[in-house]
Amino acid sequence: MDSTNRFQLEMQLRDARRAEIEARIQAHKAKVARMRAGASRRAAATATRRQLPLDFLAIGDSWFEYPLTDDGLLTGFNQGIVGEAGTQLQSIGNPPPTVLSYALHGQSTTQMLSYENQEQILKGLTDPSTTEWNNGTTADGVLGSKLINLSV
Repeated sequence: MDSTNRFQLEMQLRDARRAEIEARIQAHKAKVARMRAGASRRAAATATRRQLPLDFLAIGDSWFEYPLTDDGLLTGFNQGIVGEAGTQLQSIGNPPPTVLSYALHGQSTTQMLSYENQEQILKGLTDPSTTEWNNGTTADGVLGSKLINLSV
């Protein structure tokens, strides 16, 4: 494969990753808006406000795709630690936490910690116009993963 084709493929992969993260951000915003609206309606109706769940930002790689309890039977799609609502981490606790995942399968440490990704992470944590969080300010915590393969 010549360098021009390789460069084009890398650009396509980078664009696809950006689009994936943007879709996750938009889904997270919608989820937070629904939870806040529901909490406000309940507070107005009953004068007791339901506690909003903790909200985490996940950064890393495919480690988040593995299940918490691996019994050797990986069934279903998106059953990882950070998956759809109702699976693994997002089904623990009362209320269960919400997670915005910036984690991408196959992302190397250098990609994960690139200047561009660091900018995106910081903007997501500090700029309310890009990402909304349940507490109205920022993520309650950051989950990080990176499996490192050391071969001799």
